[in-house]
Amino acid sequence: MWRITAFLKRHPGLTRKEFILQAEALMTRIADHRGAPVRVILNLPMDPLPVELATMFGDRFDAVVELWFADAPSANAALAQLAADEAIGALAASAIDQGGSHAWLAEVVPQIPPPPAFLKFVVAGQMADNFTLAEAQEYWRTEHPRLFLTVTDFVPYIVGYTQMHGRNELAPGAIDWLAAHDFYPMCAEMGLRSVEDVVTAYSMPSYLAIIRPDEEYFSKPGEMLSFASDRALAWDQGG
Repeated sequence: MWRITAFLKRHPGLTRKEFILQAEALMTRIADHRGAPVRVILNLPMDPLPVELATMFGDRFDAVVELWFADAPSANAALAQLAADEAIGALAASAIDQGGSHAWLAEVVPQIPPPPAFLKFVVAGQMADNFTLAEAQEYWRTEHPRLFLTVTDFVPYIVGYTQMHGRNELAPGAIDWLAAHDFYPMCAEMGLRSVEDVVTAYSMPSYLAIIRPDEEYFSKPGEMLSFASDRALAWDQGG
């Protein structure tokens, strides 16, 4: 499967509550469109966002949207139809700070299947300067999970792990109606059970000594987008 991941920032004239209502209306319109993605997910912000997570991940974005497709050609075909819909464009422009938002296409690479309900955080980053795109994604897909799974006191905290490998296969302007197209070669969704588990897991000596240095080896953690969510709305094609 492939998907658009969009980190969305609300229009400056809206409160977060107003933005969420408008974003839900926009996603409903997208899901009902004849060019609808296979699945639409609107990940909502934690309310309130715990101080611990605000410190770890920041609070720059108001939602993360997922538009799922079977492959890159079907993504481009559907996005072209959505881009041509003036009503969808108007809804998006009134709800979203499009210049402050980021969206791109990626191929989905599952690692640990998530449970039905979990605390999700989404992070997206750039590859380290000493890697090519192919090298960084291959290392991340194979070597990093292998190392990760050896850290036996950390692994039980992770109940879901999905990688999104960025692909430069979007048609020009395909996603501009929703957000600025900014290519991120690596995006991950991590699932944990609770805020307490997030804080515990990512402050463990084993994580800091083994996993974190490996993340810094193939990526640029200081340049990441991040978002924490404990609730989501979903629309599937055909109901």
